[in-house]
Amino acid sequence: MVEVLNELLTEPLRAINKSKKTRDFNRTIEILVLSWVLFASSNFIVSLAFGRILPFLAAMVSIIIFFIGILFTVFFGKIMEKLMQTLGGKGAYYESLTAFSYSIFAVSFGFFLTSLLSLLSPILAVSAGLLIISYTGALSFSTFYRSLKELFSVDYFTVFVAIGLLLFTILFASFVSGFYAASGGPFFQEVLRI
Repeated sequence: MVEVLNELLTEPLRAINKSKKTRDFNRTIEILVLSWVLFASSNFIVSLAFGRILPFLAAMVSIIIFFIGILFTVFFGKIMEKLMQTLGGKGAYYESLTAFSYSIFAVSFGFFLTSLLSLLSPILAVSAGLLIISYTGALSFSTFYRSLKELFSVDYFTVFVAIGLLLFTILFASFVSGFYAASGGPFFQEVLRI
């Protein structure tokens, strides 16, 4: 496991190619869970360091981030699977979830390192954090793009279209949900009544 995590931070293409050969779904789930544990832990540390927030409340928000993060990753992984298959990709849910899991790890690790730096010094966290998040963010985006290409055996243009369609779908769903909420749909009328 440590070897794969190291490769995701230093040589993501090697990790992607290994995952294509082994198709280890348990490894994908482990990396997904670890990534969201790192995100949730980062939130907890930063909330305590900067937020002047109660530890119990910070822990509850971090737990919510963990579960919602996993839920959204699993859900968007399923949507990406269907997008890639529709566009001619040769893959299934494993490939899609692996692309999401592998790409999320680097940026979650960057956030975790930055949050640890915030315990030492806020100035150090901001200055070094900019560099860390820039590197790990770029690595995450490129890992996502390349892993979709390699795991679904498609060209870069197809990946570009699939990511664009996913983003459009999310924006469209957000717009429709917001419009429905603003128009006072039955669900929201019940919520407001409570």
